[in-house]
Amino acid sequence: MVLRNKYNNGLISEEGASIRAVKRVYRELSGDDAELTPKEIYDIAESNRKGNRKAAISAFEELGRVAGFTVAESLNVVDGIVVMGGGIAKAYKYILPTMVNEMSGTRSMLSGNVFPRLQMKVYNLMSDTEKKAFLMDESVWVSIPGLDKKVNYNTEKKTGVTVSSLGTSKAIALGAYAYALRMLD
Repeated sequence: MVLRNKYNNGLISEEGASIRAVKRVYRELSGDDAELTPKEIYDIAESNRKGNRKAAISAFEELGRVAGFTVAESLNVVDGIVVMGGGIAKAYKYILPTMVNEMSGTRSMLSGNVFPRLQMKVYNLMSDTEKKAFLMDESVWVSIPGLDKKVNYNTEKKTGVTVSSLGTSKAIALGAYAYALRMLD
């Protein structure tokens, strides 16, 4: 599926949420024409390499905003936890806050009515505080109309954004393996 870019409807989202986007944004903001890798830009953000630290952090934050926009559009269609992977995920402390903020934004109508962009509340699961809030049980028992039965109902819709601890390749392989096993039944 080709999804649109937050800043330019004519561009695909990858033009703002990819390795090449981090490199491009860093070059634009810093004025540095060196062909740096995202790892080198991350090292600048961490003050472990000379360069424009503010531009490095901003490049990752920009990726977070574009990715957050794109992921939010998808989460309006499907439910799920968002897992970021790949080498660029090492910069999650710069990416996730802006990503979650973008996903937690609002939409409005011509009438002026404003409502949350997503039906669910978004949590940064790499933050201990937000992870604790995400895991808090807010369910209640409700009666099923017409039956003498109750079910546990979650009162708040939630989704989380986290970073893969397995690595992208291993996570994909395990997912494919689980899928193959299900198809054998």
